[in-house]
Amino acid sequence: MSTKEKYLIGVDRLDGQHRALFSAISRLKTILLEEDFERNKRICKELVRFLEDHVTRHFSDEEAYMREIHYAHYERHKEQHEAIVQMVASMKEEMEASDYSPQSIKHLVGTLLPTLIYHTESVDRFIGKEDPQCDTANDAAQAMSKTMISVVNELFGQSVDLSLETPDFGALPEGDKSYTLVDCKTPQGRKFRIMTAVDAAAAVWAMNNLFSAQLDVEDELVRSALKELNRLIAIHFVRNYQNGVFAQVEKPVELTRETFFQLQPTHDPLCSLLFEDVYGTYAVSVWEL
Repeated sequence: MSTKEKYLIGVDRLDGQHRALFSAISRLKTILLEEDFERNKRICKELVRFLEDHVTRHFSDEEAYMREIHYAHYERHKEQHEAIVQMVASMKEEMEASDYSPQSIKHLVGTLLPTLIYHTESVDRFIGKEDPQCDTANDAAQAMSKTMISVVNELFGQSVDLSLETPDFGALPEGDKSYTLVDCKTPQGRKFRIMTAVDAAAAVWAMNNLFSAQLDVEDELVRSALKELNRLIAIHFVRNYQNGVFAQVEKPVELTRETFFQLQPTHDPLCSLLFEDVYGTYAVSVWEL
């Protein structure tokens, strides 16, 4: 993956670091897709160490620049950096425990690539510029509609359209779908549960576009990226629905169709929406817990 111009913020040192981060992830992805992974394990270890060091150093430099220009949203931005650093450290422990298995490295790449794309596109590029007002909405359905359209477009360059409000999920064709649950909480203590059911065809197209590869829905790259997509949707939804608040988001959980319905709260959701693109549907429901 080459770094697109929209990921650059106009500060040479920071933009150079952005390029280096995306280049390292792209190199890791390429090695993972080669058949002789064991021969390249040493390179993978070096790239993972580089990513961990570079993420920490880049965020430190970015925070110094924000302090230098008296950026109004420094604290909020720094909190996101800390969450990403913690995420990388946690996944490094997983990789070390598995002796840098292909699955553990795919988990890193599948999670970190969408995270960094989203962070640079929706947060970093506004450093030093007038921070855009969050597209807030008091109505949950409107907030989620704006969230889905924005996040899917930012990550995949693909448009999705709202096709149906309050769909009966039980009546949806079973088909081949990926089911995910994400719980999150605002600093004020409001808790939300977000559950999604995505057609496998839509998921695979989006992830193949993201990774520039031919993958299937069971590939760890796809599974990790789908969970991260849902985490980002949760963050963005709460931000839209709660006037710019950033939520604490728990680890996304993959579900079966059976557990998808079992874990739905018994009370009515704040919203249930069905989105479509040319490859399939994205169903999403939100409950306040």
